[in-house]
Amino acid sequence: MVTDFFRFDWYTAVLLVGVVQGFFLALLFLAKRPHRQPYHHLLLAALVFCFACLLLEIFLCYSGLMFRTLPLVDFSEPINFAIGPLTYLLFRSLSGKNWTRKQWLHLLPFGLYFLYHLLFTIQPDAVKYNG
Repeated sequence: MVTDFFRFDWYTAVLLVGVVQGFFLALLFLAKRPHRQPYHHLLLAALVFCFACLLLEIFLCYSGLMFRTLPLVDFSEPINFAIGPLTYLLFRSLSGKNWTRKQWLHLLPFGLYFLYHLLFTIQPDAVKYNG
């Protein structure tokens, strides 16, 4: 069931460096004090964290390490529904428009798909191996 395939080349190294830098950059944005608009750094940290998670899954699949970490198969699938709304909310925040609670409804598809995706995460490893 587990293969001994492992690939590490320049592309894999670049992916790994990107993943590490993405997570550190997200932590940096979270630690930074907000200026006028309180959501700038939070939204930017969330967006960078999403890209780092997507890149981590690409790294695991390309290098062959996904076979060693089967619980992480397709863990970043719901994040695809968060990138668009986070980008919109970030640009809206940067333009200085007023916020309403209704703006957070843009993340509703992400939340619904995340709940739906939990059914896949509780599946046994054999199902994830074929995924």
